[in-house]
Amino acid sequence: MPTATDIAISYTAHSGLIGTDNAIILEDGASTIIDALAFANNDGTWASDQQTAFNNIVNAGHWEGTLDGGAGVNENESADWSQGDKSKSLGRDSASADTNRKVDWHLLDYQSPGEVNRLVSALVGTHVQLPCVDNDDGWSTWIQAQNVGITDSGVIVSFWGDYSGLCPSRDPGPIGHACQFVPENGVWTLKTAIPSAAKSAVAYSVREDKFEAACEKAGKVDNSKE
Repeated sequence: MPTATDIAISYTAHSGLIGTDNAIILEDGASTIIDALAFANNDGTWASDQQTAFNNIVNAGHWEGTLDGGAGVNENESADWSQGDKSKSLGRDSASADTNRKVDWHLLDYQSPGEVNRLVSALVGTHVQLPCVDNDDGWSTWIQAQNVGITDSGVIVSFWGDYSGLCPSRDPGPIGHACQFVPENGVWTLKTAIPSAAKSAVAYSVREDKFEAACEKAGKVDNSKE
């Protein structure tokens, strides 16, 4: 990890980022790249300057991607900023995992300059697959969801029964669901709410303002083929 005196910071007349696709490059005093981030809003456009910057960080070994891939390839190889806005940020997890790939970076609903990001690797994405739910032969399954973020959130768990062997357009779909609003730092434990016939499940994290509607929609697809 470089010390503060090893890092050179360049200033511009711009008060913020000037592109919806961009590359942020951190250099030392000798103009050697020591870290980089490529991000894109995935709108199908990719400027020539963005391509040059993307190629530079790939060549320097600080980003994994395809040289001269253009919008069709390189946007998908960049951290996703399609839902970003001035109140959000991109950050690594709390362990600062750094594999020089887009999976290291996550969209955060807050900004934390100078602080450790309160995000853990296990919670990458908005859903967690639970491939085995067992309530037979004296076994019981408990599912526990903990909100480790800094905002309140909702959790929706959809349950599936035995494998039907049918294609998605004909399979029976979820056999039940459970919803719970989980405040910041809160914990929700499911036991009796798990259907006895459940064999697997998917738990979804849902924003507070979308939770009520999403829970209602989950109920409508129980025992359906949607």
